[in-house]
Amino acid sequence: MSFLPIIFEKLVDYPYHAGDFSYYDTPQFKANPAKANPATLLERLSDSRELHRKTEPFYEMIVPKLNDVSSGYPDLQEYTVELPHCMDPVELKASMAVIRDHPIVWWSATVFHESVFKRIEPYFDWDYFSKATLEL
Repeated sequence: MSFLPIIFEKLVDYPYHAGDFSYYDTPQFKANPAKANPATLLERLSDSRELHRKTEPFYEMIVPKLNDVSSGYPDLQEYTVELPHCMDPVELKASMAVIRDHPIVWWSATVFHESVFKRIEPYFDWDYFSKATLEL
């Protein structure tokens, strides 16, 4: 596992919170939904130099892919995990031994050993993530 610094190309100042669909009530959207398409909103907003100055460093956590680290584990079992808000279930082969040796891995979703997840869970914004428990 490693961490890479994130370099923000553009930061915008726009009021928003999870579940806020008020953009569809704005005069610009009502007048011309094609021109005011929400999918292009970030492109149309200006970059904020102030936000670049104020934003603390962020890092991307780079974790191994489960299939890259699991080949030496003979006790792998197949699991299917349903994640709330995800269209398709996640299917993976894992074991307690591979997750103990590699406490954070990726396979269509990020898989955490319980001990690691407990430490970082308070930092997740659950409006944007789903979680499920997998008993190994």
